[in-house]
Amino acid sequence: MPVIFITGIDTGIGKTIQTGLLAKKLSDSGKTVITIKPVQTGCRGIAEDIIIHRKIMGIVLTDDDNRGETAPYVFEYPASSHLSSQLAGVTIDIDVIDATIEKFLQKYEYVLVEGSGGITSPINNDINWGDFIRMRGYDTILVSGFRLGSINHTVLSIEYCISNSINIIEVILNNYPEQDGIIAESTSRYLQERYKTIKFRVGEYYKNKE
Repeated sequence: MPVIFITGIDTGIGKTIQTGLLAKKLSDSGKTVITIKPVQTGCRGIAEDIIIHRKIMGIVLTDDDNRGETAPYVFEYPASSHLSSQLAGVTIDIDVIDATIEKFLQKYEYVLVEGSGGITSPINNDINWGDFIRMRGYDTILVSGFRLGSINHTVLSIEYCISNSINIIEVILNNYPEQDGIIAESTSRYLQERYKTIKFRVGEYYKNKE
């Protein structure tokens, strides 16, 4: 699985932190790994999620980061990929994203691709992230959590993956900020009992030391 796609049940669910933590784990095990963020919204310049990835990995920004090659599309307006790009007058070209992934596959053993928003969030008017994953057969990590509403969103996301033959290698239940313990325990138990063949784990914490 040289390409692992990290998606989530929603925006703000913890994809960026979990992507960075996975990259650090792979790197610490002796693997060469890079993270990319094909579409970043809500910032200027270098993609803020790439900056967070590198901090977690404990490395400085790479030359590819500084050239914008690990995040080919960055838009200022904080919205879905398709809306932010439209407001910027830019059409997101899927071929550019594919070429970016392929380029880094030639240099690294693992390429971790962090999506934008939830799994069915649109990239442009023609395709969403789920379509993108399905058509390329990428192994996928789904990031969920314990906040209210997460059971519904997690079940819908998992069922979407099942119906579209998307291989979920694990579901990470992000517990940051820490949620009500009763809800967290019940949510975890319910999901694991419903989907016995899927690996679930509680996501690690990352505390910024700066």
